[in-house]
Amino acid sequence: MMQTDREIAVEILRRMELERKRRERKRARIMTLAAGLALTLSVTGLSLIPWSVGTGPPIRAEASMLGGDPAAGLYMLLGVIAVTSGVVVTVLCLRKREKKKTESKNSEQKGDAEQRRDSG
Repeated sequence: MMQTDREIAVEILRRMELERKRRERKRARIMTLAAGLALTLSVTGLSLIPWSVGTGPPIRAEASMLGGDPAAGLYMLLGVIAVTSGVVVTVLCLRKREKKKTESKNSEQKGDAEQRRDSG
């Protein structure tokens, strides 16, 4: 079936809007990832700095919460890995859910467009 100029223009505008939204989502994902990485690195870095209080000797704060265990660094690394993997799984689940929602919305729009074409 031949499309009119108006239908072609509407389709072009729709595709341009979809592309713009895709770019915005990609930019938001990159910014979120960068912020999460910066936060993780800063918290990890701050926990490894020996803090000094007043003029006394530095306090080894990173091991004090584990009772001065020399394996504290390993426990901290495992904690960072666990939190990071939790964030990754959460982001993947949210992306899958968003993709499903978009696909169902697109299929509904396609069905509506076909129904209008058939009746028109």
